[in-house]
Amino acid sequence: MKLSETLNLDSSLSKHASLVAEVAEIQRMSADSTTRLAALENTCDLGDAGALGEVGRAQILVALLPRRLAAKEQELSGTEPEILKEVHKFIETTLAPKIRSLRQKAEGKMKTELQPIFPNAETLNAAIFSSALISGLEKLANLVAIQANPFDGVMKYAKRTLDAWEEVKTFESKIL
Repeated sequence: MKLSETLNLDSSLSKHASLVAEVAEIQRMSADSTTRLAALENTCDLGDAGALGEVGRAQILVALLPRRLAAKEQELSGTEPEILKEVHKFIETTLAPKIRSLRQKAEGKMKTELQPIFPNAETLNAAIFSSALISGLEKLANLVAIQANPFDGVMKYAKRTLDAWEEVKTFESKIL
């Protein structure tokens, strides 16, 4: 069974998405608890043990949730460097080598097809390098440059890299 080439990157992205959801849920709970506590403080029957228990629960949540939120936000801030590292590793070990391999195959295919038309080696090479097949691979190769500080942020950089991987797989299955 072959593991997905993008498994580590997908795992890092899933971890990030999970933490984003957790942070949002804690923020929602914190806002709800604060609102509920304010309402209970003004309307609670002080002789009702159940109502006082609810006030105590709301006070505990209002006190604890900001610390939990800070811890989750700290954990979340550590995921982007991890994602960036996984994107770079994926580009270096999988995506860029795959594009180079496809380029060699495409050049071989174009050479076979164009050699009868262009017997001169220089003209043949010029025709190969200006072909749509090679140009398409060049565009893909330009998309997968390693960036230490992606211009559009780490998450979009990761998505662009995964999209490029899908394009490479499509290119390979349809063209070669």
